[in-house]
Amino acid sequence: QKKVWVCLNCRGRTASCKKCGCMGRLNAITLRISCARCSGSWHTLVKKKELLFTRQRTLTVLQRDLKRQSGYKCMANRAGLVRPFMLLVSMHPAIRCQIAVQLGWSLVFDKSFGDSHAESWELLQKNLKGLQSRVNQLTSNINPLQRTVCWYQVLHDLTLNLFTSSQFPELTESEGIKCCLDPSNSVVAALENDFID
Repeated sequence: QKKVWVCLNCRGRTASCKKCGCMGRLNAITLRISCARCSGSWHTLVKKKELLFTRQRTLTVLQRDLKRQSGYKCMANRAGLVRPFMLLVSMHPAIRCQIAVQLGWSLVFDKSFGDSHAESWELLQKNLKGLQSRVNQLTSNINPLQRTVCWYQVLHDLTLNLFTSSQFPELTESEGIKCCLDPSNSVVAALENDFID
């Protein structure tokens, strides 16, 4: 029987590493312990994390990051997920790391760590763990053939699953993406506000 604890910082499950005795992240499915100290690159990861988390993020740096073009931003745009993508890019790296932990993995160990665009895309699209995959899993219980494509559909499906009704219509894939590609679309903004309220 494993003794399991909860990290006070990220609220993720932890357990004692068999090799070094330090606390490591416990995978809830496989019950394997991911110990950063035993991975071999502990000191490098700590330095990189400290540098990213303590670096000043001025408004100029943030604006440059939001305006920067990347393959990840293009993919988010094509998928109709540019609004949540830009929201994630604008967040402090520590917040993105906490979101990843809540979704079930650590960004610190990923090759995307340190690139706000890569991290944001991964938070949305990581296979079986990203936000879009999670919403697809929720809705597949209702309609196994349905696939959530864009931000409008993600919010609409979450609203239906969490609150059982929505005042917004269900849109086709092309209609949803068209709404999401327009940054000034008032329908998507209203749906976001409705979901938050």
